[in-house]
Amino acid sequence: MLRIEYVYWLCGALFLATGAFDLASRRYASAAFWAILSACFFGGDAIEAAAAAGNALPAQLCGIGVIALALIAGSGALKRRPSSDDDLPQRRASAERLGNRLFLPALAIPLVISGHTHGGQIVLPGLGALAARRFPVIAGTARRENTTIFVSRGVGTVYVPIRLNCPPEVAVLTLEPITQ
Repeated sequence: MLRIEYVYWLCGALFLATGAFDLASRRYASAAFWAILSACFFGGDAIEAAAAAGNALPAQLCGIGVIALALIAGSGALKRRPSSDDDLPQRRASAERLGNRLFLPALAIPLVISGHTHGGQIVLPGLGALAARRFPVIAGTARRENTTIFVSRGVGTVYVPIRLNCPPEVAVLTLEPITQ
């Protein structure tokens, strides 16, 4: 049976590998960012067990790690490596070789969970949500080919600190396997 812990460990391994590649490329701030993030993913079970035993220190250390992530990201040290003109022919050749197969991994994504539109935030009677003109799904569930998308309205706001005809929501999703 697939357990959620396995997904966290896989993410932790991916983040750690990314940090190792950045370290090898001498991108130290980026390597530190990914290493801290991987530690939070790997240590989740231990943090939860320590908290249940009354020890708050591991959770506090993880919190300090999250603050460190914000400081590293906010420092501007996580800039992308500038691509040189020398890379352009190699990238074009790779894109031509792969063709449309380049997009095959995107077709295999069965579920997308999001929540950045706040349900439109302002929903005008008769007109609906203004954000619906820009975003195909502003709240709820939709399906496109083999992918299901769920967008939560969330509890916050963006730009204007107001919600009109768009109550906040905290969604609880239960994922079940597809029966064949």
